[in-house]
Amino acid sequence: MKPYSTSIILFLSVLLAVMLQIAVFSRLMLLRGTADIVLLVLVAWNIQEDGPNMWPWTILAGSLTAFASALPFYAPLPGYLLVTGIARLTQRRIWQSPLLAMLLVTLVGTLVYHLLSISILFLQGGSMQFEQAWSIVTLPSLLLNLLLAIPVYAIVHNIQDQMRPIHQQT
Repeated sequence: MKPYSTSIILFLSVLLAVMLQIAVFSRLMLLRGTADIVLLVLVAWNIQEDGPNMWPWTILAGSLTAFASALPFYAPLPGYLLVTGIARLTQRRIWQSPLLAMLLVTLVGTLVYHLLSISILFLQGGSMQFEQAWSIVTLPSLLLNLLLAIPVYAIVHNIQDQMRPIHQQT
């Protein structure tokens, strides 16, 4: 596959994830928590064996999410960058079991992202208490993210396999 094809596919997958997050997944709530499909797509691409450099795509995803999010503009980007860093570290350590890595990074990444978001909202004088935000927003979001982690990984893995030349496919 041509080098620019990977960039086009990554751009489209990030754009599609942001659009799905805005249009679909932000409306599907469990208590006050929602699944973060952008986070899941970033994690899935990051833990792929021989995966692409996801740092620029993380910046794009964080910037696009910042425009549509109710969080302050500067909140999503550092959260996604932290998740990408965690995913890259985990991918190097648990490369033999990508599904375990996907679940582990989804768990840790969701918690880190939500703790950062709650902290930013708290510092800005948000009305929700930490315990309330944790139990009504973070834990339901974590459950939804864990439920969607394996299907998102399967889709991204399939796309990654289709991008490889025929002689490299296993």
